[in-house]
Amino acid sequence: MSTLSFLLETITPIFLVIAIGFIMGKKFTLPIDSMVNMIIYLTGPLLVITKLSSSEINLIELTAIIAAAALIIIIQGSIFLLLSKGKKDKSLTLPAVFGNTGFLGYPVSLFAYGTVGLASAIMYDIISGIFIFSIGVYLIHEKKDFKEIAKIPLFYAIIVGILLNQFSISIPKSLFIGMDMIGSITIPFALLVLGYQLAKITFDFSIRAFGIVIYKMLGGFLLALAVTSLLKIEGIFRAIIIIEASMPSAMMSMVLVHKYTNDSALTSSIVSIGMLVSLVSIPLLLLFLA
Repeated sequence: MSTLSFLLETITPIFLVIAIGFIMGKKFTLPIDSMVNMIIYLTGPLLVITKLSSSEINLIELTAIIAAAALIIIIQGSIFLLLSKGKKDKSLTLPAVFGNTGFLGYPVSLFAYGTVGLASAIMYDIISGIFIFSIGVYLIHEKKDFKEIAKIPLFYAIIVGILLNQFSISIPKSLFIGMDMIGSITIPFALLVLGYQLAKITFDFSIRAFGIVIYKMLGGFLLALAVTSLLKIEGIFRAIIIIEASMPSAMMSMVLVHKYTNDSALTSSIVSIGMLVSLVSIPLLLLFLA
């Protein structure tokens, strides 16, 4: 397969579904909270369990992905906090550090590198989720709300998936097929939700917003290159770590900033600008990895 064909087959379906979601968002008002909850509490966990339990990925590789994800997030977050020292607005740390490793990272990883790529992306996303719901919430909220971690069903799903994988425990075929059918909804459904949410965001093309977008995406890319080299991670796992670290700002950063500070205008702009930039950055990233 040529590089151009690879890029087209990977990118086209992702942005086509996002575009459909965007059109839906312009024409209709849908119960978006219920849609997001369905992904978080039902389809997402089932996707994690079925893909992790059946993927060819060992504990050493999982540990390497976990270590790389944690290092990248900690380093990028620490640098940003040092650069913004003395400023009261800590809420910008979330879009500056946490990427769209789920809604966007999953489909890019799946289409580019198959089931093993998706399983690796899930691991990276879970580590990102643990950080954003603990340290991330702590930074923008007055209370130490570490209990948010216990509310992430994906955290439990990954434990179940790893245990099933490592102990070679098979889910009964009829049950697995049903779980897989529901879990498979996650990626196209998440892309539709992403497109829908973009249609509702007000764009503010400020220099500050662009600066944070560049810091998140380019900074994450450079850190991923350094960390994977340091940990001697190669092949698909290196590619997935680089992809996930280079994703634009997470939609969840906008949700959390709105929930805990009720001031998400700038964060929303950063998220939307990042998505626009990813139209160019993702093809270039996949070209680089190819």
